[in-house]
Amino acid sequence: MGLLDIFKKEFEIKNNALIKYNGKDKNVTIPEGVTTIGKFAFSDCKSLQSVVIPKGVKTIGNYAFYVCKNLQTVVIPEGVTTIGYSAFWDCKSLQSVVIPEGVTTIGKSAFEYCHKLQSVVIPEGVITIGEYAFSWCKKLQSVVIPEGVITIGNSAFSNCENLQSVVIPKGVTTIGKYAFCGCKNLQSVVIPEGVKTIGDSAFAWCKSLQSVEFPDSLERIGKEAFYGCTGLKEIVLPKHVIIQPDAFPSTTKISYRDKKKEIVSERKDAPVQKEHKKKIILSFSPLTETEIKNIAEEKNIPPQKEHKRKTIITFSPLSETELRRLSE
Repeated sequence: MGLLDIFKKEFEIKNNALIKYNGKDKNVTIPEGVTTIGKFAFSDCKSLQSVVIPKGVKTIGNYAFYVCKNLQTVVIPEGVTTIGYSAFWDCKSLQSVVIPEGVTTIGKSAFEYCHKLQSVVIPEGVITIGEYAFSWCKKLQSVVIPEGVITIGNSAFSNCENLQSVVIPKGVTTIGKYAFCGCKNLQSVVIPEGVKTIGDSAFAWCKSLQSVEFPDSLERIGKEAFYGCTGLKEIVLPKHVIIQPDAFPSTTKISYRDKKKEIVSERKDAPVQKEHKKKIILSFSPLTETEIKNIAEEKNIPPQKEHKRKTIITFSPLSETELRRLSE
């Protein structure tokens, strides 16, 4: 059998798409002329340690290097625009990756469970970081998200246990649910002007988080967004923001700033959350805990011991009409 026959046997190529790699080499160079690395092309290739992708490739397909557990290095050339769904999922030995300019989408779960991935460079031009894109990258210590990114998907960096710093650029409008949940070594976050929504549990259980800067553009902080962030002692929020239940630990001191950026301690003009009428005082009542307890005693409503964290919630016997009157 000649070299050409061996080559053809190792690489199944059809219409410039690499359909399947059948070889067992540790170091592989994909041949010139390939424009697409197809779905499952290298999946579960246990021998693969490094791969060179040639210029001309535009798409790394879904599951392309799925469960290549010994893959340590990969060179992604300029010209690639899409890294597909679970493209490098569970490549446990992958230590670094440089994503070139030209890539616009990092697909869902693209690098999920790459436990040894320590550094990643995300270039300008990326618009979307998909759900679970870097979830469970336990060794990842820092990430710079470039300007141009609009959405950080749900669980995009969840459980990146060693992530210490993250730069979120202007242009991002949504931080998805669980986006940084479980990043227990994350110490500080600056959320830029333009962000409108912080999703449910977005930073939950970031136990080392000590400071967060919130922009005036912020409109909604999701349920349990910073739940379990016991190091977060004090924050300042824009006065108009809507806060969902249990967004912050009960030990966190919350102050508000008005449009003139002056710090105020109360929010008498805050809107009523109709979907949480029974929990409204948690977010909007200017009453102190003592005043709330007095109201509860007058109405003969005993405290609920099984909800100590939600003392203010459980003492709210007021109707929506009463709440509106108090907040005027």
